[in-house]
Amino acid sequence: MRKFFSNSPSSNQGVPVLVLGIPSRYVHSHYNFAKLSDFEATVELPVKVLQSLNDDTIKKF
Repeated sequence: MRKFFSNSPSSNQGVPVLVLGIPSRYVHSHYNFAKLSDFEATVELPVKVLQSLNDDTIKKF
C-alpha cells in the first residue's frame, strides 16, 4: 500500500487546499439559487490565488 501513496507527503507535512463555497438560497431543496455575480467571484478567487503563486510563496507551504 505504501507504494501506491509514494507521491503523498510524509507525516507532519500538509497539502495546500483551497475550499470554495458559493453563497446560495434553499440549499436543502431540489432547487438552489445563487447570484451570478457570486458564482463569478467564486471562480475568480482561485484564479487570482493561482496567478499570485511564485516560488517563494510555494516554499512557505
